[in-house]
Amino acid sequence: MKTLISSIVAVLVLMMSGLALADSVVIERTQTWKSVPVTIDESGHTYVVPSDVTVPDSDYYYSTPGYRCVTEERKFVGENGEVFHPAGSGSSIVCYKE
Repeated sequence: MKTLISSIVAVLVLMMSGLALADSVVIERTQTWKSVPVTIDESGHTYVVPSDVTVPDSDYYYSTPGYRCVTEERKFVGENGEVFHPAGSGSSIVCYKE
């Protein structure tokens, strides 16, 4: 019985470490980029960049609590992006859980 419990615990630990690794891929790939804050409306799948924020020319991601968003869909291991459209002008963004 102890062996069975130990095996189950080992499998759970490996599964959880795999999930943590998948979450860190988004952060790792955008670690050196600049963060641009956005407000997201999850029900309407829209976003707004505050008017006082300047968006850099390159190497930036949009951020909102719990998410990092980019302008192009990326293939992050274990992550499915969620698309949000601009409430005004601009491009759609794809958000990934951190």
